[in-house]
Amino acid sequence: MVWKIIKYKYSVGFMFGVLLAILHLCLVILAYIVYINSKSSTSALVFVWFFTLDAPVHMLPSSAFQLFGTPTPLILYGVIGSVMWFLIPWMIDKGIKALFPKINKLIRAITIIVLIPLILFGFSRLCRINIKRQIQARRPDELKKVLNQASSDFLTENIVYKDDRLASIISVDIKDILGSSDNEIIIAMNDTIVVLDEKYNEISCLPLNGLRFTSIEPVYLNEKNFYGFLGYRYGKGIWLLDSLGKEQWSYQQTNDIGLHPDGASFGDIDGDRNPEYAVYYRYKEGIHLLDSDGRVQWKHPIYALGHLEVADLNGDGNAEIIYTNSNNANGKTTFKILDAVGTISGKMDIATTSYEFEMINWPSEASSPNILLTEENTIRIINMNCQTVLSLDAPGCRTFGDVQAVGVQFENNAPNYLVVKKNLHPDLMTLYVFSRDGTLVYQKTEVLERCRIRDFAVVPFQMIGGEGILLGSIYNDQPLLIEYFLSR
Repeated sequence: MVWKIIKYKYSVGFMFGVLLAILHLCLVILAYIVYINSKSSTSALVFVWFFTLDAPVHMLPSSAFQLFGTPTPLILYGVIGSVMWFLIPWMIDKGIKALFPKINKLIRAITIIVLIPLILFGFSRLCRINIKRQIQARRPDELKKVLNQASSDFLTENIVYKDDRLASIISVDIKDILGSSDNEIIIAMNDTIVVLDEKYNEISCLPLNGLRFTSIEPVYLNEKNFYGFLGYRYGKGIWLLDSLGKEQWSYQQTNDIGLHPDGASFGDIDGDRNPEYAVYYRYKEGIHLLDSDGRVQWKHPIYALGHLEVADLNGDGNAEIIYTNSNNANGKTTFKILDAVGTISGKMDIATTSYEFEMINWPSEASSPNILLTEENTIRIINMNCQTVLSLDAPGCRTFGDVQAVGVQFENNAPNYLVVKKNLHPDLMTLYVFSRDGTLVYQKTEVLERCRIRDFAVVPFQMIGGEGILLGSIYNDQPLLIEYFLSR
């Protein structure tokens, strides 16, 4: 009896709409429960699917997403989004009936089922337009008018290497990986490693057996095997390759919610002159220390990890692991140090909302590495006693996005400059250069097109004296190597 009432009183589109609205509302409620119970600063990522499912909602002014405070996602996606998904099949059905009054319910139902994926595809395209528009709107005001422009002529820029293949440079390094006593330039692309001599002539090209990596860097294996390569594949795991690109071992363990490792760093942590590998997960699993053969030595759980580095922090010749939590909503970031057996040997609480950091040996007279933090329009250098050594003016700098930094001696017998590469997620990269007294002498911001990572390395310039920078880049989907050196 009830089915007959539903059958004759409500249209096919109405019933489809009710079903989709209920399903959508349940997904929003589930995401919202996870969101409010999470301690991670990236917990809002649980709503990422609704950027596509509810793309029209994101046409609202950005102020609408702050209107209701914490319940905003529940209201915007749960109420407006669910109503929208009720109206879509209902309006489709209404339109079909208006155009074709005699069409039967089965054909209308099939038409709705066919059109829903097409509408989702349209939403996905709209989502990309919305995201691009929002990204451009949220770029730091200090950088909007100076994109792709150098702030001074302190450095000269020169393209020194091009490749015809469609690829992205994911790392650049300077190492003697061939055992020739001369440094080679190692350019890692997603599936290939190219080795150049000091004149940028190609020495060798090493395909990586069909594997495509998100990041890869050379690692000193031992005194006999010279260098190998540590590769990370997003959503897959960690691979160690020998100098010929042959797999030595891989670590692909998932945690209890199906997440793979998010990266790895390495160093001689136990003093055996072989590298250990600190594999880390962003959520729950924390840090797994592997020995040189890829065997797990210990695990250190962390609910929400921010950033991790491996460095010799006390000058004893052995490396330690230093990491941050991403839960810094109280305006304080906690740094913890792990020793060779996974015991917390040090802890620092620093007043900052940035969990991204870099360990640097700058200023060069420092007795131990310092911590470099990127904050709002500021780069701060902090020593291991939590004291601020220098606070540097860095227009457009923000807390989010990974950072690389290194001291560079642009002129022989001159103090090191500090070079900082800051990726302002998701599409900007800024290069800052500071003199020893903290003066900003050079800045350039680029828009990253279709390239998530641009790496850089320091290279000696024997002909002119001093050092320069090599920056991996991309143009028209083709890799470039750009040289920055002191202008004459």
